[in-house]
Amino acid sequence: MFSAATTMCLVLCTASSGSASSTTCWIVFPGFPGHGTLPAQLFRISTSGTALRQITSGVRAAEEPAFSPDGQRIAFTRVSAGIFVVEVDGSRLHRLTGDPDDRFPVWSPDGREIAFMHPVGQHLRPAIIGSNGHGQRTLRLAPEPAGRPSWTADGKSLVIATPNGSLLRVDANTGRVRRLLRPRFMRGEGTPLWSLSPNGRWIALSARRPEPPGCSGPACDVFAIFVSSVSSSRPRRLDDDGGGFPGWSPDSRRVVYATRGGIAVNAVIGGSRRLIPVDPRIVPAGDAPPAWQP
Repeated sequence: MFSAATTMCLVLCTASSGSASSTTCWIVFPGFPGHGTLPAQLFRISTSGTALRQITSGVRAAEEPAFSPDGQRIAFTRVSAGIFVVEVDGSRLHRLTGDPDDRFPVWSPDGREIAFMHPVGQHLRPAIIGSNGHGQRTLRLAPEPAGRPSWTADGKSLVIATPNGSLLRVDANTGRVRRLLRPRFMRGEGTPLWSLSPNGRWIALSARRPEPPGCSGPACDVFAIFVSSVSSSRPRRLDDDGGGFPGWSPDSRRVVYATRGGIAVNAVIGGSRRLIPVDPRIVPAGDAPPAWQP
């Protein structure tokens, strides 16, 4: 059950997702301090662009944050150390898993479990652990995934990408494939940077955009943000000035991602874009989606 404070935070974040009004809710993102010279750590900034604060520290990089559904805790990857959980104010840090190669934690919609990528021999498989750190299981029937998983809105399935460019819905108990989704991504582009919206209706994707006529050299190597419904194979370009791993607002109406100068927030419908500036001494990392507090 959500507390009164959490319920108020949910109302504020949902109500303000279409405007620049001040709230007390947070976007947490990985960033490189010291003008990009130090290991990545997690930072939080309000959705109105104020109160920037570093919430993790250490010699190992902190990456891939994901908010719990109650908005109070953040699961994240500590590079070469496993998956950790911390309060949104940076307190009560504790280790959730011990394998140094565990990656990409994502909370189930009811907050009881966390899915992540877990090494099995020379391969990766989706795995699930209780948010209390108990009951870890590996979904050995699932195909080998490529990158970060997402939960479906009902909590019964995970959506995973595969190296051949497919997106699959797999059973959260067994890993057995339930459905092939329509959106696809280009093979050969490295780890696909995509995420499923909280309502399960949209896929956001960072991918290479078509080269402009007469383009040559590094200027052609430009990524953009695309959005597609889960039932469509025709993605729509949302922003040419993208490239960061896209995440979602809690109401599924906006996509959030790292870009030059800060964190971009872009409406799925209507295309309005807002930039949340970040201190230039901190370089936002684009290889994991910013986490928007529910």
